[in-house]
Amino acid sequence: MAMLATLPAAVFAFRSETSAADMGRFDVHNGFIEVAADKKLRMTVFGEVKSGDPVTVGNCLIQANEKFVMANDSIRLFHNPTMCINAKGGVYQGAEVSTYPCNVGGVQTDNEQFVFGKDGRIRAKTQDHLCFNINEGKISHGTGLALYACGKEESHKHDVFGFTNHSFYVKSNPKLRLHAQDLLETSNIMLGGCDHDTFDFDYKTKQIMLRGTDLCINAGGGIGAGAPLVVWQCTEPGKTTEDNEKFQYDEDSHTIVSLKDTSLSFNIKEANIAAGSPIVLLPTVIEDML
Repeated sequence: MAMLATLPAAVFAFRSETSAADMGRFDVHNGFIEVAADKKLRMTVFGEVKSGDPVTVGNCLIQANEKFVMANDSIRLFHNPTMCINAKGGVYQGAEVSTYPCNVGGVQTDNEQFVFGKDGRIRAKTQDHLCFNINEGKISHGTGLALYACGKEESHKHDVFGFTNHSFYVKSNPKLRLHAQDLLETSNIMLGGCDHDTFDFDYKTKQIMLRGTDLCINAGGGIGAGAPLVVWQCTEPGKTTEDNEKFQYDEDSHTIVSLKDTSLSFNIKEANIAAGSPIVLLPTVIEDML
């Protein structure tokens, strides 16, 4: 059976806690491509997906910055209850939703009083016609929130949330959650989570398609060491698949290799096994186990 060899520690000294080989090992199941060394991390494409967007590592589980507790008409960070969700600058249409220290001067201000309704809308208590709205209706990772007029029609989905496990999620896309950019300091509230983290392997064409789209994982600029992996328009059915998008998963070594050059496989750039790191093609070091 084959497995990845550990590279010299000097090469990746800053990752001494994790063997360098871990940067290129993945587990594939149920459409997820998980980092073998850290199962909470998986390949994802963030935001409103378009051709050329990078394939990166995402933390798709609920994070500390995404947990809240509701009490006394306030919404506090579960892991730092001294910080509350706040309407920046006052309760008015267009006010950004952020975090701010709770009860400054011992007084709970209107800016930090909100009510989560049965309809899934989070309303300002003192002006209940204003609700948390996802900016410009862009329900995608990284979009901020502001106070706007509460929706009244079924088609108005960008102000409707659910709440479970101390986390507010978007009802129309439960993979996305309210996320405080900082746990300790004042910061904006945005959408976190992973909007596009599921892939389909076509073992006939050797393509890896981003589920729900017509985009496939592609080696940007061509097959070669260091090539960034992006999503790109898939080769049309019936046509010969382009070499840039032909890959195969090796279950023994837990690697995803290029069929154009099987010495190259998917790797986390610079062995930085953390959310936000891009995926690139790099040489795969293999050794046989006796």
